Amino acid sequence: MGRRTQFLRSTGKKGIPQGSPLSPLLANVALNDLDHILGRGYGYLTYVRYLDDMVVLTFDSRKGRRWADRALERIRQEAAAIGVSLNAEKTRTVTLKEPDTSFAFLGFTIRWQPNPTVHKGYPHTSPKRKKVLEVLRKVRNTLRGSQHLSVSDAVAIVTPIVRGWVNYFRVGNSSRELYVVRQAVERKVRRFAVKKLKRKGFGWSRWSSETVYGTWGLFDDYRVRYRRRAKAAPAEKDA
Repeated sequence: MGRRTQFLRSTGKKGIPQGSPLSPLLANVALNDLDHILGRGYGYLTYVRYLDDMVVLTFDSRKGRRWADRALERIRQEAAAIGVSLNAEKTRTVTLKEPDTSFAFLGFTIRWQPNPTVHKGYPHTSPKRKKVLEVLRKVRNTLRGSQHLSVSDAVAIVTPIVRGWVNYFRVGNSSRELYVVRQAVERKVRRFAVKKLKRKGFGWSRWSSETVYGTWGLFDDYRVRYRRRAKAAPAEKDA
């Protein structure tokens, strides 16, 4: 769907910044009718929306493709009714099981991963490369602006940044990307500490992992977490 800023400006002469707290509320109000319309396709369509980002899923069949076309056309109509247009770069129809096909949603890349042992495959979900680069860039810039601080104090600023990113992306099949971020963040922190001593390298022999994650307090919980289904309580036996 088009940018929220564009939607907000269509309602008046003055726009509201995209990050405004009012923006999510207005997006939900404007798209409420669309939610109800696509909800009628239950059984044929699976519709997921967060603010103005949405995904519509259907079966890979002739009937499913017809439903997908109908849904896309209705989305265009509802968008036009409130004076906005779809984002041409992000709005597309894909067949997920085709080779090298994927789609992005809320920072994740979703693609079909063939696997004969798991019903011939499964939807593979992992952070977009762009999101990995963004958090590493943020850590780098934070450390650059913390040259006046001790290593522990600088790490205390970096840790919430990394923790927040990891807690959002630690689902699905993100283990590889989480490992990449962990390694890169540790290297950046080590490099920061070495520069304070006006030396080169990363201090691999000078500081152990226990020092980096224990003494300095760098975030170190990069495990993927899965939701556990609640077990049904055992039936009570009659006395």
